[in-house]
Amino acid sequence: MIPVKIKDIFVDDESNFLLSLVDLEEKNVLMLGVSVWEAHSVMMTFGRNEFPRPMTHDLMNSLFRNLGAMLDKVVITDVIEDTYYAKMYLHQNGEEKVVDSRPGDAVAMALTSGTTIYITEKLFDLTINIDEMEEGNGTLHYDADYYDPDEEGPEIH
Repeated sequence: MIPVKIKDIFVDDESNFLLSLVDLEEKNVLMLGVSVWEAHSVMMTFGRNEFPRPMTHDLMNSLFRNLGAMLDKVVITDVIEDTYYAKMYLHQNGEEKVVDSRPGDAVAMALTSGTTIYITEKLFDLTINIDEMEEGNGTLHYDADYYDPDEEGPEIH
């Protein structure tokens, strides 16, 4: 497993919401397509804004704590037919529990709890070298012409 972090959240030219997950050296990026709802959740937690009432992922972390469970790690595990999969690994009473999750929700949970996000070797093989992406103003810009789903991996949606 390779630890990653969120580099940016943006919308591409076709109105797809994308999370750019980069390795810790910021040399490779995985462009992860997420739904508008997942993107919104991640955006809300990305800057760790304070809200007067708990947001959904804050509530989930509070539930975990109150039930004696701790989120240990989040792993973006696979992509099958253009759909990404993730798992959240929890410990409760000395026992590991694995929960299936949408990647965007898992990332938001990791951000709210300070938990490390990982991707599998299979997904790392689908990453793009950051130097080969267009850069401007310190942010990543996705070039849809560069990313060919037939050659590089799944179509981003």
